Amino acid sequence: DDWSEVDWRATVDYHPTDDLMVYGTISKAYRAGSFAYSILDNVPGPDQSGDFIQPIPPEKVINKEIGFRSELFNSRLRFNLTYFDMEYSDRQNPSAVSDPNSPVGFTIQLRNQGNIDIDGLELDTQLVVTDNFSLNASAGWVDTTVNDVCVNNGIYLFPSPAKESYQVGGLWDFDLNNNG
Repeated sequence: DDWSEVDWRATVDYHPTDDLMVYGTISKAYRAGSFAYSILDNVPGPDQSGDFIQPIPPEKVINKEIGFRSELFNSRLRFNLTYFDMEYSDRQNPSAVSDPNSPVGFTIQLRNQGNIDIDGLELDTQLVVTDNFSLNASAGWVDTTVNDVCVNNGIYLFPSPAKESYQVGGLWDFDLNNNG
């Protein structure tokens, strides 16, 4: 099999004020296909081919997102929000496959996990409290749907994406006595 495609991206943004931008983006990403096979025991190299080597179709992601970016109060407050919706087709992923000849009872093989929808929300903020001290926080929420549980052998993804993630931090800049 032979695979090739062109990735693309289109974005429209609008600046209602100098401190605020709203945007919309649509893009396509692509990863070439691959092959799923196991090395056959006691079979010479030239015979390690045939119908048992199955092609895995290429995966594609169509991403649609909208959001806004802002820097308010003379750039002392940054507040960004993004909503995204992805249509993920033919997701390639390593899977554990039962193998009685393996010392551990399974082997890891690349498999097609079928079509998956992923949507979520991301928030990113930063507050500059003083010229030397700032606080930042971000959060993300993701929802996934496996569209064909028969291809995937269930509704679960491996590895599964984090459904919720949060981060809070701060930055304090100061000079050291030795000019550091």
